[in-house]
Amino acid sequence: MNRFFLILLLILFSFDGFSQEESPILSSRYNFKGGAGYFRCLPAKSNGTSIWLEGGLKLRTGFDLILKLQHSQANMVLRSDWGPLEGQIKPDIFYVVDLSFSRSLRISRNSSIEPALGFMFERSYTWLPPLEYINGYIFLTDKFGIWAEDLGFSFRVDYHYHFNSGFFLGFRAQGYYIMGCFVEGLALTPVFGVRF
Repeated sequence: MNRFFLILLLILFSFDGFSQEESPILSSRYNFKGGAGYFRCLPAKSNGTSIWLEGGLKLRTGFDLILKLQHSQANMVLRSDWGPLEGQIKPDIFYVVDLSFSRSLRISRNSSIEPALGFMFERSYTWLPPLEYINGYIFLTDKFGIWAEDLGFSFRVDYHYHFNSGFFLGFRAQGYYIMGCFVEGLALTPVFGVRF
């Protein structure tokens, strides 16, 4: 399965068949994007929101070098294994810095798709209730939260509709793979941006 995705992304990055000539809009040197939308934390099976901003620089190779900052929060409803805390909401907060490479592929006069792969650093905070429920007894603890730092890979695909002024609107599907563990977060967001 991993080989399939790797081969698919390599084909997308190397395929120029979508456009015979470089669009003036896509050849702009700088871009700035932002968005906010749905976030899913897979290990906790929780849903929430994600807000992100990114800036990019077009390299001579045709790829864009992109730096993204993202804040996400997912709220998990505690299940029956939490005892008397069942039904309470436990927030998980994620801060992500992502450095990625992307390439815009024109699919029509004003539309493009943009796959990207990158490296990410994530700092997450998980709130823990100050109570533990063990064998029918409630214990007061001093654990209120845990900070965790992780490295991993990011992957995403954007769809953009470009206006002649350099502005564009679109949609993004993105995910994160924490090294040696699992796919941690998935996000679906609208994209607002400008190329100049």
